[in-house]
Order: sequence, then structure tokens, then C-alpha cells
Amino acid sequence: MKKVDLHIHTISTITDHPFEFSEEKLLEYIKFAKLDCIAITNHNLFDLEQYNSIKTKISIPVFPGIEIDLEGGHLLLITDMNDDLQDFEDKCKLVKAEINTPNDYISIIQFKQIFPNLSKYILIPHYDKKPVLPEHIRNELKDYITAGEVSSFKKFFTYQKIQDSLVPVYFSDFRMEVSQFIDSACQTYFDIDDDITFSKIRYCLKDKNKVFLNRNKEKDFFEISNDGLMISSKLNVILGKRSSGKTHLLNMINDSLGKTFNKILYIKQFSLLQDDDEQTKFERLLSKNQNSIYDLHLKEFQAIINDIKNIDIDSDDEKCSDYIESLKMFATETERKDVFSKTKLFTEVEFTEPNLSALDKLIKAAETLYEAGSYQEIIDKYISKDSLKKLILDLLDNAKNEELKKQTYSWLNTLIKEIKKRLSQKTSSIEIPDINFSDLYLNKKKVEMFNKITNTIYTDSIIQKRELHSFLIQAKREKFINATDIRSYLKLSLKIQDAFIFYDNPYQYLQKLKAKEDIESNDFYKYFVKINYEVLNNYGTKISGGERSEFNLLSELESSEKYELLLIDEPESSFDNLFLKNSVDEMIKEIANIIPVVLVTHNNTLGLSIHPDFLLYTEKNIENGVPVYRVYSGTTANHILKSNIDNKEMNTRDILLNCLEAGEPSYKDRSQTYEILKN
Repeated sequence: MKKVDLHIHTISTITDHPFEFSEEKLLEYIKFAKLDCIAITNHNLFDLEQYNSIKTKISIPVFPGIEIDLEGGHLLLITDMNDDLQDFEDKCKLVKAEINTPNDYISIIQFKQIFPNLSKYILIPHYDKKPVLPEHIRNELKDYITAGEVSSFKKFFTYQKIQDSLVPVYFSDFRMEVSQFIDSACQTYFDIDDDITFSKIRYCLKDKNKVFLNRNKEKDFFEISNDGLMISSKLNVILGKRSSGKTHLLNMINDSLGKTFNKILYIKQFSLLQDDDEQTKFERLLSKNQNSIYDLHLKEFQAIINDIKNIDIDSDDEKCSDYIESLKMFATETERKDVFSKTKLFTEVEFTEPNLSALDKLIKAAETLYEAGSYQEIIDKYISKDSLKKLILDLLDNAKNEELKKQTYSWLNTLIKEIKKRLSQKTSSIEIPDINFSDLYLNKKKVEMFNKITNTIYTDSIIQKRELHSFLIQAKREKFINATDIRSYLKLSLKIQDAFIFYDNPYQYLQKLKAKEDIESNDFYKYFVKINYEVLNNYGTKISGGERSEFNLLSELESSEKYELLLIDEPESSFDNLFLKNSVDEMIKEIANIIPVVLVTHNNTLGLSIHPDFLLYTEKNIENGVPVYRVYSGTTANHILKSNIDNKEMNTRDILLNCLEAGEPSYKDRSQTYEILKN
């Protein structure tokens, strides 16, 4: 088995973040990760001089390559060390010449022109890793692409099981900079027994049974240290005596995989005990969920208020009155019209300028469909790319005409206003003000609808209800009782009693809120209703202190779907076995089907009854005055667990009895007691 990393950066480019390359750091990484082969793949360029310099200092094979911005995605292109590298550099210079800004990329046509003989290269696209190479481009290169780069262990194992997917590979994508901290576990093992060659790597990239994330060729396992220690992609249980290194191992996993995984959820021992911190954590959790529901539930109401707050009905009424008075006076003075007031433009109405927002949305929607990426194949079933292109061009042409019309009307309206202004200065006749009755009527109807909607929202209602094992979580929308209620709920020092007296007349209430300078206009919606988020036990009452700890743990576990790895350190320290068996076991099993879980325990309910996929037993010894940590590992089906350091062995049954049952005599004694009580 050979450990390989075919995605390494040594030069900062315009499409990369600035960094200072360090050959020493590259050598350190190769030694630390115990690599057997690497490839240099800088963004849109290949530097032959630097490549030769690196190659002379490294004893393992170093393949030349380039990472190309192709049609909005990334593609690794790697060539043989024995290829004509001057010709390869010249080709890469053609790529570099086309990339002048971070947003530039080459087209598939340009790509094929630059690299006409694609069969001589290894092509590895970003497969499930941003920026993903679009599916239609992968299809166009399907004769040359067999493997795809993914961004996590989880995705690697997922694509290993999907029949028609590309062969997944997992690489570091490291920038070998001076300040880089070397701790990556992002490498792939290739099933190669002897010397590494370009053809052997290419052969492995065609077969999912030739690539692994551990040196033992174990499916669904990945390494967590460079001495070969691995864990399952599902449920792992760590056992061991007191102070034997269980938490030490958990911390090591957290530290070593912290850069590899984007998000790790680490539930530490005693972190959920019932104390002031636990109470604060519980209240913070409720507040966070309450705010989330509040914003989501009242999002549309906030949009309505943002529209209504700009309407001034009193001003609209005043405009109508002024218009009617002007009209009456104009009619009275008709006989006295002079040459200026008789001019047609004196009473001309302005042009209505076209609104292009709907057209803009259509263009953006069509462009989104055209650049659908991984969904292109689905869209092509119903709308061809050529039809979408024609649609976009037609819409753009229409937008151009509409924009010209808008600019023309705007210019004409400016001209009309100026002429009317000058005419009014020359005449004593009354000028009839411009007024849009449609807008005024619409404003009036909006206010009526706003009052109606708000009074509906004032009705108390349960807006969300769900169960989390034995707990009932519900959110209730409620009307404010008084101004003090609002101040308490929103934690205000501002007095709003003078505004609250209009609370049952929503529009008038909003006007009073607008008059207060201390209230942000985007927060007006918060002053209308409150949402109370509460957790109840199975008796329908508010939960106790002990139940808060249980709820906190279940909430943490429920949130694990947002993470890529879950670490739990002895949760039994805070809870009883019945709760662990009925609630925690079930959740952990479900989570382990989605992300890897590593659990430290000395409790039988969690240690064995949960049926782990992999066992790890920690042992600490002092050798030559230095603490040495050994980890014995294997499955519950293995009679023997082996050490990761020196292949020492321990009996699995003895480990389980000693760690979970306090030894065989205690286990037999308890068994006899239970049997007596049964009889």
C-alpha cells in the first residue's frame, strides 16, 4: 500500500490566497505524513524550474501537474515524470495567459486545444468539493476521467458505495507555506505493492477496490494517526482503566482531525451537569431557538411592515385635498387663461417609466438554469442549453429596449417638469399638481390589509410543536399584554407606553413607533407579538434541573447532523442508565449511520449494549521514565485486540469484563443476584 497526495500547492497565484512557499515545510509534511508519492498542482501554472528544485531534494516520486480553472470548476491534470516537461510547461503557460482575474476560467474548447492528447494525462476533477467541475464538462471528458476528488471522509465512503460514481480520492490541497501547521490526514492509499509509477496510479484510479483511507485495506475505516491507528466511519467505543489515556486519545483525535474535518462536535465529560453553567446553557439554547423561530415565523410580517412603514395616509389625504382645491381654482380661472397656461404642456401628465425588476429576475433565473452545474443533466431533459441561450439573448435584447424606453421617459419627464416649472413662473393661472390616484388607493388598501393581518397575528397560536424523545418542544405566538411586557421581552430601557395605547390599531401604532428615534426601523416587527419557546416533560410541565441536563445532551446530539465527526466523553457521568438506554443509545446509533462517532465510556449500557462497530482500548505505561500510550483495537467479533505501536495483543473478553463489569467475579456475583431475585 502506498500513501499518496496528488494535490499540493507550492506557488501563490492570482486565484489563490497569498502565501510564502517553504521547501522545509514540504519536506516536513512528507516525513510527518509518511507519504510515498506526491504531485505538485498549482493553480493554472507549472513552474519547471521550481519543480526540478523540489524533485532533487525529495526521495519519493514527485509528479508534475496543474490545477485548472475550467468552466467555473477545478480540474487536476497530472502528467508522467518522464514526459517532455518543457512542452508541458509551455502548455501550462497558455492556461496561465487566460487567467487574469480570480473569476477567469478557460473553456472546454480552449482546454482541448491546449491539451489535445488527453489520454496521456491523469484527470481528477473536483467531484464533491467546491468549486465542483460541472457535470456536463465531466461528461464531455468521461473517456479520460475515472476518479474525482472529495472534501471529506464521509463523502469518500459515500461514493465508494454508489455504483456509478467516480472513484473517490481524498487529498490535502495544502499550501506549503512557512506558517503552515502540519497535521493533515487528507491522503489516499493506493493498492500498489512495489515501485510507484504513473501507469500504476492511473490503474488504481479506475477501481474503487484499489483506493483506501487506511493501510489495512479496510472498508469504512480511516486513519487518525501516522502510526496506523484507525477508526470506523460509524460507531467507535473507547474503553480503558482510569487515567489510562481515554480522554487523551479523544483529545488527540480532536486535535489531529481538527483541520481535516470542517466541524467537530466534542461533548466533554461533566459539561452537561446540573449547575449554574448548565442553567445558563439551557437558557441560551432556548433563546437561540426562540430567536431562530421568531425570525423565520415573522419574516413575511417584517416584509409587510417594511412596505407599510413608508406609507403616510395623512400625507396622501392632504395631497387629495390639495388636488381638489387646485382643480376647483383651475376651473374658476379657466376664462382668464393666458398664452402660457393654455400651452398643452402646462397640464401634461408625466410618462410612467417601465419597472424592470420582473425582467431582471427572469434573466437571472434563466442564467441560473444555464449554469446549473451538477443539475444540468436534469434540466437538459426539458430545456436544451441552446434554447436557454436563445432565451437569455432574447430577454437581454428586451431588457435593452426597455432600459432605453425607461431612460427616454425619464429624460422626457425631466423636460416636462422643467417646462411646466417655467410656464408656471410666467402665468398667474393655477397649476394642477401631479397626483397618482392609483398609488393613493393602493396605499389605503395596503393599510386596511395590514390592520387585518396584524389583528390575525395578535391571535395566540402554537406555531411549532415537536418531540425529542420524552420531551415536548413548542413555540407559542402571543399578543403583548402591556408596554411593560414588551420592554421585558425585548430587554428595553426605552419607554413606549405612549405608543402602546394605539396597539389595537396596528397602523397608528406603527406610526407612533416610527416617531421614536431610538427604535431601528428594521426592528418594528418585534413590537407586535412575542414568541415563547418552551420545553415540557412527558407530564406536560416545565422540566426540572436534572431534566435540563438530559435535554441539553439530546439537543447536542440532535445538532450533530451539522457536523462531520462526533466525540463524546463519558456521558454516563451525568445520567442514569434508563435514560441512556431509552434515549441516548438510540440517537447515537442513528447518528453513527450518518457521521463517525467516537464514544468514551465505562458503562455497559453504552459500551456493549449499543453494539459498537469498533473497539479501542487505551493503556498507559511508564517506559524508561516516559509515559507510553498504547491503543488496542478491533471489533467485538475479534477475540484479540492488537496494539497500534508494537502489535501486542489483549483478550477482548477480558477487556470488556474489566472495563464494563469490574471484572469476571463481580459480573458473576451480580448475575447470581439477579437470578435469585428472578426466582
